[in-house]
Amino acid sequence: MSKARTLADLVAAGGAMRLAELATNGTNTVGLKAPDALAADVTWKMPSADGTNGQAVVTDGAGNLLFATVGGGGGSAISVSDEGTLLTAGVTSFNFTGAGVTATAAGNAVTVNVPPALTWQAVQTTGFTAVAGRAYPCNTTSAAFTVTLPASPSAGDQITLTDYAGTGVRIT
Repeated sequence: MSKARTLADLVAAGGAMRLAELATNGTNTVGLKAPDALAADVTWKMPSADGTNGQAVVTDGAGNLLFATVGGGGGSAISVSDEGTLLTAGVTSFNFTGAGVTATAAGNAVTVNVPPALTWQAVQTTGFTAVAGRAYPCNTTSAAFTVTLPASPSAGDQITLTDYAGTGVRIT
């Protein structure tokens, strides 16, 4: 560090309080700097003792800093049920993926909309007309065949074609 900073230096606009590493280790510093703009004066009172392993410094919202154990940001435990059967307990996050899955939040409530599951059909070995909302395992081992899509589809309709025999389903 080239020069020791005084309190007057720190008060200057844009100034930062810097603490240097041991001189025998180099000249690097760490610093604290105020934001470029503040709505009001802010003062934080440091904790009186060190926290325990894994704790973080948090504020109580009244200017006091303290050490606390923080979680993954989910708050309370979440319970998810399917037809009344408990699926998961104590989880703070879920990943919802898939075509047509949407999630909306309002306050503390999150609503997840999952489209109805596709209905699996028997293995197809010859040409057919697909129906929205159905899934078709296709076996093209004997010969290629044509799948005709619905003539009047609606937005969000889904059809799944699956390679049943590992011979490759080709869509042209």
